[in-house]
Amino acid sequence: MEIIRDFRVINIMAKCNLSCIYCKNQPSEIDEVKVINNIDKVLEKFNKDTTCFRAECRGEITLYKRIIEHLEMRCEKGYIIEILTNGLLLDQVLSSSTKLKTVISLDGHTAKMNRFRRLNRDQVNHILDNIFLYKSEIQCVYSNQKKEEINSFISYLKEKDYRGYLHIFPCSLDGQITKLSFNYDEIEKADFLPPEEFFERWEYIINHNKRNFTCDMIKNGYMYYISNDQLGMVKCDGISLAAEMIEPFGKENDHSNYPCGTCINHSEYNDSRNILKISKE
Repeated sequence: MEIIRDFRVINIMAKCNLSCIYCKNQPSEIDEVKVINNIDKVLEKFNKDTTCFRAECRGEITLYKRIIEHLEMRCEKGYIIEILTNGLLLDQVLSSSTKLKTVISLDGHTAKMNRFRRLNRDQVNHILDNIFLYKSEIQCVYSNQKKEEINSFISYLKEKDYRGYLHIFPCSLDGQITKLSFNYDEIEKADFLPPEEFFERWEYIINHNKRNFTCDMIKNGYMYYISNDQLGMVKCDGISLAAEMIEPFGKENDHSNYPCGTCINHSEYNDSRNILKISKE
C-alpha cells in the first residue's frame, strides 16, 4: 500500500542568472534572512514525515547560497525538499552527498534545443553533467524543438542510463500553451517518461481548448509565495488569474472548484513521482 505525501511549493520572488525568451520574470533583490524566516513558517506548518516540499524561485534559487544551506539543514532534520534550478551553478552550492533533491530545467541535449534559454554548448554540457551528478529530474519545455530532436534527447538519456524522471510539457505564453503536442505513438519510449495518460491529456487540451480531468496539483498541492517579509499562498499558479487569487498566509481553503484553464505541465501527474510516495507494508 502506498500513501502519497502532501505537496507544497515555496516560490520565492527573486532574480535570475538567465534571460529565457519565454520567461517574464521581473528581477527582484531579496533579503535572505527575511526569506528564510518565511520559509520556516511554511515548513513548520506541515508534518515533515508526510509532506514533500519544492523550493523554487521566479528567478534562480542557486544564486542564494544562504537559502540553499538552510534548506540543506532542514533536510538533515528529516524534511523532504527538492529545488527547481536551471542547473548552471548547482555544483558550486551543493556537495555530491547532498540530501536536497534537484529538478533541473533543460530543453534538450544541444544548444539549438535550448535557444529559448539562450544557452551555449558548454553551458548545456555543464548542466547535463550536473543532472547525472545529482541524479536530477528534468523539466523540458517543448516550444521550438522538432519531435525528432526530443526523441534524440530521450535516446541520449537512455544511452547514459538515466534513472531520473523527464517531464516534457508545452511552453505557456500569456496563459496560453503553444499548439504543439505529442501523440504517444510518436515518442521514443523510456521508463523515465510520464505515463501515456499524460500525453492523452495534453492532446485533448490542444484539440478541445479545455480540460475534463483534474491534475495532481489541484488534488494534492498548494503554493506559497515569498517576497522578503511578505508571505501569501495560492492553490496553483497555472492560470492567468493566479496573482488575483493569492490569499494571506493561514488556513488553506477548499479549492475543489478551482477555475483551471488549459495548462499542462509537470504537476499533471505529480503524485506518480517516487519522492511523493510513502511505502507501507
